[in-house]
Amino acid sequence: MPTFQVHFDFLHRILFPSISPAGSKDVSLDNVKKLTPIEMFAHLHTDAGVSALRTWFKTLFHSGEDPDAVGDDSPVSEVDEYQFADMLQLLCEISDIEVLDMFDVLDYKKVGVIGFQEIYLVFVFLTALEAGESSKLLFYHGQALFDMLSMPPHKELTADGFKKLGRMLGFKERKLSLLLRDIVSEGPQTISYQDFERLYFGLFQDYDFSNGNAMLLPAVSGEDLLSNEADEIIGQVDAPRHHTISPLEPKTKTRVCMIL
Repeated sequence: MPTFQVHFDFLHRILFPSISPAGSKDVSLDNVKKLTPIEMFAHLHTDAGVSALRTWFKTLFHSGEDPDAVGDDSPVSEVDEYQFADMLQLLCEISDIEVLDMFDVLDYKKVGVIGFQEIYLVFVFLTALEAGESSKLLFYHGQALFDMLSMPPHKELTADGFKKLGRMLGFKERKLSLLLRDIVSEGPQTISYQDFERLYFGLFQDYDFSNGNAMLLPAVSGEDLLSNEADEIIGQVDAPRHHTISPLEPKTKTRVCMIL
């Protein structure tokens, strides 16, 4: 199974720009106290973590005429698959095929670009897998994943849509088909969110155990740990029909490696 191996130094430079101005790779992090993967996953659900990631995204993919105007009211660009591949291969170890599979899931509107909400989901998704927090990922973002995998126009989840995420995590087609055997017995029947959540809870646990990262869910409700801004972002991703970022025409490709 792919482990993706998140580059946490890169992630630290994004989320803590004060220790590495403009995300410079020249600044050593050897003497900086680094967060563990579990702490990093939690930090991405705080106001500070969301704000830092949003600022980095706006700076990198800003679509306005003034590249220094990165305030809350500035236009936000969208990212095509080439820009996404550049960014993702800096964030983690991932093959070109895995990048395309992930972009296909995130581009649920099938317009060839994705926005900040989807980028945010990628960061928390990969960090959760690295931290062994897949169960929490499903708790926080299960509806977002379900909606992205569902087919328009009625947002129904088919067997093929269900399998997309499983294939991305490295599960064999036979295993995924056996899981759906009792649910989709004949024809293109749809899968409810309850079945999706139940089956993927088991798959995520298998993934964590296979990579030696299994963690137990805490007794406290995960909703109590979310910051207001993270909760707002999750809500925006969870309802792709009512996307809050206005679509913008993609500008000239931004090469991530030229900035970081």
